[in-house]
Amino acid sequence: MSSDLTHLNLEAPELELLWATPIIKRRLNAPPEFNADLSETLLTLRAQDNRPRGRSNYGGWQSEQTLFELDDPNLRALHEACAQSVADLIVQCGRARPDQDIGVRLYAWANVLDRGGYNVYHTHPNNDLSGVYYVDAGEADPANAKSGVVCFYDPRSAAGMMATPFMGFNEDCEFSPESGMLILFPSYLGHSVHAYTGARPRIAVGFNAVVEAE
Repeated sequence: MSSDLTHLNLEAPELELLWATPIIKRRLNAPPEFNADLSETLLTLRAQDNRPRGRSNYGGWQSEQTLFELDDPNLRALHEACAQSVADLIVQCGRARPDQDIGVRLYAWANVLDRGGYNVYHTHPNNDLSGVYYVDAGEADPANAKSGVVCFYDPRSAAGMMATPFMGFNEDCEFSPESGMLILFPSYLGHSVHAYTGARPRIAVGFNAVVEAE
C-alpha cells in the first residue's frame, strides 16, 4: 500500500485492543514427586469409581467436581496454586491491586484421557474463569502432531465474516500440553481437545472459579 501523503501530517496511531481475551499459561515448578504422587492419587480414584461421565469428554474418565474437597496435601497445594493464578490474572488485567484480597471459590475434577479420547467444543457456563493443570501430559505421538492439543476459538461470532488473512480474526489458538503446565482462561471461551493418541493415559485436573468481591 502506497500513496503520496506528503501534504498530510499523520500523527502516530493509538492502538487500543478492545475486548481482549486474557489467557495465562504458567508452569508449576514442583518437586518431581508432587506430580507422581498426584497421578497415583487420581488413578486410585478412578479405580474406585470408573463410571463414564458424559460431559465434554469422549473416552477416559472424569471424577465428580469435588476434587478440592478431599483431604490430600498435594490437592490442597494445587488448590492454592490455582487460586493464586486466578488472582494474578485479575491483577494483570488491571482490575485489582496486587495487595487487594480477592475472594475465589474453586471446584475441580480429575480428568484422565485414554488413547483415542478427546473433548468436543464446549464452554463452562455460570463461572468466571476456568483452567486445567496437567499432572501428566502423557506421551507424544510422532504420527499425530495434534495429539491431545487443546484448541481455543475466537469468541467473537462476527469475526468469521472477515476474509482478510492479515488481521488474525477468527483464528484458533492451540497449545500443546506439558506436564506441570497450568492454563487459565475465561469460562465463556469455547475450547476443545484433539484426540489424544499417546500410549500412557493423560492425567489432568480441570477447575472452575467464581470470583467474589471483598
